[in-house]
Amino acid sequence: MKKIIPFILFVLIIMSFSSCQPQQKEIIYGNTIGNFLNTGGFLSYNGGVFLSEETEENKRVLKCIKDCPCEEYPIPLEASELNIIKDDLYFICGSDIQKMNMKTKKITDITEINATISNLFIVNDDIYMLKGSNGNLTKYNIKTKKTVDFNISDIGYYAVYDNYIYYIRNAFSEGRNLYRMSAKDGSDKTLISDKAFLFHIFDDKLYIVHNDSQNIFSYDLDGKNEQLVYSGQVFRLNDWGGKLYICDNKINQILALDIASGETEKICDASALYLDITDGIMSYYEWIDNPKNPGSPTLVLIDLETKEKTIIYE
Repeated sequence: MKKIIPFILFVLIIMSFSSCQPQQKEIIYGNTIGNFLNTGGFLSYNGGVFLSEETEENKRVLKCIKDCPCEEYPIPLEASELNIIKDDLYFICGSDIQKMNMKTKKITDITEINATISNLFIVNDDIYMLKGSNGNLTKYNIKTKKTVDFNISDIGYYAVYDNYIYYIRNAFSEGRNLYRMSAKDGSDKTLISDKAFLFHIFDDKLYIVHNDSQNIFSYDLDGKNEQLVYSGQVFRLNDWGGKLYICDNKINQILALDIASGETEKICDASALYLDITDGIMSYYEWIDNPKNPGSPTLVLIDLETKEKTIIYE
């Protein structure tokens, strides 16, 4: 029996936070929107979709491309939380961070943290992670091998954009506040108080789904200038080609929203998970009745130009 990993997450976290990774000029990110809560649900890179699969005998990463057999990359059974940057596949293995060169498939150690680590987010030579039992936000530089502890814990989801770390606290006492912290000096401020269900950064704007209504509001990056963008029951956000792509669970559709005009275009009927878009190809997980692999989602690709839908993995 095979299964896609890692999908066994706390229900509270699944319901509460976004997987949205922002685009940023001059910066290379080590994961994409599909990397749900920084835990590597699936990743889009170099024309393929990468996902992890576990059998009774081993664990492997599959690179799946439309109309082609999936290519295999064997990884240790204890490996988790996939990230990709350039031609290297990064993952956690125990208390270590390791990488595999996808051309040679050779695995090397990056660093030993000597603590429980999770939720990787890679930006150029910096590896961000949550460390220890309380999940303290930590940055490790691959070149200098220096570690910076930001002294922030209980983070549900975070993203790095333009030398700032945006994050939502996973603590009941903090409500649903969205924070912004300088990646340079650690100074922070509360941007949105008690409203943030999920967030996405696009074209130097914050797009936040409110916790009470699940409508989308836009803000400046300093949290000011609130404007209603879309009314619905939004569960996921992404962007491509100057448009926001929305998973609206009220109508079970994926929509493209033109920010300037406010008009929407239906892409498909779907109750989607882990939405990603690269090179005009949308990939997402959808719960489809699948006798081959019951209890696991199906990975679907859609060509945004032709609207052609392909099941790439089930």
